[in-house]
Amino acid sequence: MLLLGGDDGSAASASELGRRTGLLAAWVSDLRGSGIVLEGGSIDGQALRIRTVDGRMSVLDVPPGSDHVSSWLLIDAPDIEAAVAIARSCPETTHGEVRVLPVDPKAHIP
Repeated sequence: MLLLGGDDGSAASASELGRRTGLLAAWVSDLRGSGIVLEGGSIDGQALRIRTVDGRMSVLDVPPGSDHVSSWLLIDAPDIEAAVAIARSCPETTHGEVRVLPVDPKAHIP
């Protein structure tokens, strides 16, 4: 799984945001055409953290820009090295970051 983000784009001009969006859309389209992207989407709205400490549950806002994730992609990669190679080709790395998270499709959460 890839998590894309790091830069919320608030400092970029409208034309720069349009350029970035176009590059990202083309990259995802190429990966989809190659059968690499299995699923994906944008993350919209305010992020929240839910925690229980000492038996008390809290719902906390994640401050904008502190851990910004804008999109996610579930990819088909044979190993972590292949996933990293795919992530390195993402245009998002020029102004943000791409996180690679290994997913075990055989593991089930009870």
